[in-house]
Amino acid sequence: MGEIEVYIYKIIIENFRSIKKLEWKPNKNVNVIIGPNGCGKSTLATALDYLLNPYIQWYNRTLSDIDYYDRNTSNTILIEVWFKDLDDFIEDDGELYFEHVDENDNISENGKELVLITRFKAGPDKKPIHSIFSNGKEHSFKQVHKGIINFKYIESERDPLKELSFVRNSVLSKFIHHDNLNVLIQSIIEEFNNTTTACLMKDPDFKLALENLGNNFANFNLISDDEVAISLEATELSESKTLQAFSLVFKNKNTEKYIPIKYQSKGIKNLMLLIALGEMLKETGILFLEEPEQNLEPFMQRKIIQNITDTIKGQIFLTTHSIEVAKMHEFENIFLMRDGEIRPLPSLEYVDNKFKKKIEQYAKIDLISGLFSKGVLLVEGEADLSGLSIFSKKYKKGLEYNGVDLIMGGGKDEIYKYAKFFSECNIPCICLVDNDADIERLLNNFMKNQVKCLILILPKDYETAIISMQVFQDCWKELFEEIHEFKKYKDDYLKPFRPGSSKSYILKDKYNNNLQEIEQSKSLEQLINLLSDNEIKEFQREFLHINLAGIPNAKYVASYLVSEAEEKEIEDFLAVEFKNMFNLIGVYVDSNFVCEDSKRCVIHKAVNPLFSYADICEKCAYIRKGYNNVLNVRGE
Repeated sequence: MGEIEVYIYKIIIENFRSIKKLEWKPNKNVNVIIGPNGCGKSTLATALDYLLNPYIQWYNRTLSDIDYYDRNTSNTILIEVWFKDLDDFIEDDGELYFEHVDENDNISENGKELVLITRFKAGPDKKPIHSIFSNGKEHSFKQVHKGIINFKYIESERDPLKELSFVRNSVLSKFIHHDNLNVLIQSIIEEFNNTTTACLMKDPDFKLALENLGNNFANFNLISDDEVAISLEATELSESKTLQAFSLVFKNKNTEKYIPIKYQSKGIKNLMLLIALGEMLKETGILFLEEPEQNLEPFMQRKIIQNITDTIKGQIFLTTHSIEVAKMHEFENIFLMRDGEIRPLPSLEYVDNKFKKKIEQYAKIDLISGLFSKGVLLVEGEADLSGLSIFSKKYKKGLEYNGVDLIMGGGKDEIYKYAKFFSECNIPCICLVDNDADIERLLNNFMKNQVKCLILILPKDYETAIISMQVFQDCWKELFEEIHEFKKYKDDYLKPFRPGSSKSYILKDKYNNNLQEIEQSKSLEQLINLLSDNEIKEFQREFLHINLAGIPNAKYVASYLVSEAEEKEIEDFLAVEFKNMFNLIGVYVDSNFVCEDSKRCVIHKAVNPLFSYADICEKCAYIRKGYNNVLNVRGE
């Protein structure tokens, strides 16, 4: 039989565990499946194992009601897998098993594609039937057929010690086994018996005890009475038992003695198992591996994934909760699983070519990290990105509580593109934008591109929210001086007034009318003495926006304010709009108990215009006139 390059072409699952109905066409080579806990990844793997594992003894086994979706045993479980590239599946009567299908996967005599359709079915009697479906008939799906397909499932709760021993059907035994191995082991057993007895008999005490035993037994006239009538031999040693007595041992990097694998770290055990899997499936086979990253540092995760994909020539399915593992693969190899359904990621070209180029060059990690979250919050600027992540940790129902990832969306002309990508992935997406003069242009971009997401508009901007906090007003002068000492960076303090850098009409007018006094200020105190209370707040906002909006400084400002609040034991110090925003996000991603009014929140009206409630809660925001999915966040 020639080399078989079988691969799974299509998977259909119905009424199995957490999956009601699933149909999926995986890639021929690598498939990386990501998704939250409980979404069905392990159910998918178990379904394939139930159908394709040749070593599960089904003849004396029935299913449990747990195997049925919603434990409803009145439904029929169906696990159906279609294979392609199996021209040599059975040398003599392969046509008996194959079906012809057309380009739409309809079974047809005129179809140009050949597929092998295998099935696992179980009805109310809980007795599974394995079959090959062909020509309208069910043929027996035998163990030998499954062996040819060579499917291997390594689950997340794996036992590397078992798989790296010589127990039956282990990974180690499979890739080391060859035709002459049994002969070799038998010769080892014979040599052991021949040499061991001679060695033992060299010990005078051992020899005397054995001779006395033989002589006494000879008195009963049942055995020979010569000197060698009784001896020793390892009669219970078989090829399999002999192999099982051996264990892999390693010399660690800085030691001279061998250490058994049993006493190696969990990471080393997992790593060795993954390497052995690569060797076992070097030529052909299908591997379903859960969470390859277990107990491995990020560098090792990347290295072993590269090793697996380079070594294994067959089809690979990986499930992972590691961004490191996911980012090793192209977007077309990554599939998102949620609520028992699998979908490919939208192509980057679907958004547009400029977006694709940007992501491939330096923003791939942002998109991938968002795929592992319960929802994503997209922000326009670096200050929002740095500061909100810090403030969120100080709020009891912040982003981390709600499982929301914070991502920079690249400004008003780019943020809708990120939103379009995540909404196509069916991941709840929230866009946070400032209420600038050109806000309508941004909102029109969302509408024109039919982006489904929630848009939150701050009352003004991020910097205005910062200066609304009392803790900021209590320490802002010390904060500014610590980052930009007035004597060294006086020019930075004058930028909020100068026409070339300032966006504040109030401060620019002040500058025009008081140019000499402002330019001659020798300290921050002297400068602010020239300003009214309203002008001081304008100055604070502009200074933050011009000088402290980058990631390092914005992070420093947020950390400074948090530190001040903790030192003064102020628990409730965040800006009102920030707290309202966190609450709204929590309701949107369906976190429980965000607040006592969660069930009648205005969010539900924004998501579903048909939502009706006697008294919709609008404490945190109100729907922007003319839009359904846009909320104006309430502030001070």
